[in-house]
Amino acid sequence: MKFTDAPSCHEHDRRYRPIVWELRAGDPPDVRRCSYCGSIHPQDLITLATSLITLEIADWKYGWPHKVYVTVGKHLLKFYSQHFVDCADDEACAAVNAVLTRVGLALLKEADSSVSWGVRRTDAN
Repeated sequence: MKFTDAPSCHEHDRRYRPIVWELRAGDPPDVRRCSYCGSIHPQDLITLATSLITLEIADWKYGWPHKVYVTVGKHLLKFYSQHFVDCADDEACAAVNAVLTRVGLALLKEADSSVSWGVRRTDAN
């Protein structure tokens, strides 16, 4: 599996500061977060999925499933859908989708590096 070295989204803010994957105090060990939005790294989502975690799609306030809450013990983390573009090969994309299908979500990286989705909505969000 391959992933980008740095977060690929948030291009409009790169001119003001570097945007990197970082470790944060108080998080589970070795969980990287985007220094801009706080999303967990897609590879860490895959790794965390092998332990006892709870996943929940956030509300649809933007009209689409923009993030998934990831609960690991007492930690509430987020995976933002836009970070699906950080999956650099088909194997990585498939592994992230294998985790996200637990909540009925499937993401697709488009040719222009945008993200689209398919979802089985089970609630009235």
